[in-house]
Amino acid sequence: MADGTLKVGTITTSSGSGTITIGQSGETITLGTGATQSGFGGLVELYNASATSVSEVVVSSTYITSTYDWYKIFITGKPATDSVQLKARFQNNGSDVTSNYDFGASEIGLSDDGSSTGQDNITLNRQTVMGNAANEGFTACIDFTNPQINTIPTRLNGTISFANASDANRATNFTGRRNDATETHNGIRFFFTSGNFAQVTINVLGVKKS
Repeated sequence: MADGTLKVGTITTSSGSGTITIGQSGETITLGTGATQSGFGGLVELYNASATSVSEVVVSSTYITSTYDWYKIFITGKPATDSVQLKARFQNNGSDVTSNYDFGASEIGLSDDGSSTGQDNITLNRQTVMGNAANEGFTACIDFTNPQINTIPTRLNGTISFANASDANRATNFTGRRNDATETHNGIRFFFTSGNFAQVTINVLGVKKS
């Protein structure tokens, strides 16, 4: 059969049970422009990007919407400047929110923890700065929750692993929130204390609502 377009409302097996296989090895299954998926897995990839020599990484209102309450963010890379901290700010319509952040962090294996209140950002590696040498860099696995709900504070929780400025392996569990449960947010921006990302890759997934 020649390649073409199949237009049907429902595809089922002849018996009403069993397995339906779509595609085969070497093929890619994609949704058409503007189409949405339903009834499949709980995670939907919304955004992925890689860059070099950039001052910030922004997940904009294009991706942070009322469609999802919970986002998984994976970000990995390396700073261009030595001895820096990775920070985050929530955004409203492309502008940073710069007040009322509370956050805490605990460095794994070193019994080193602490917290801060009333800050202008959330610092992911609060306890130890990271390095930028050849064998250094970071990976962060993040939960970004309830940005579009105005009855629960927007939160940022996760783990960041990195090499410090002396190339020692470090990992930190962090948690932060915007201490204002009445305000919604539709973006988030990541940046360093100073300098650029020498390189960075980010993936953002939405967790489907039940």
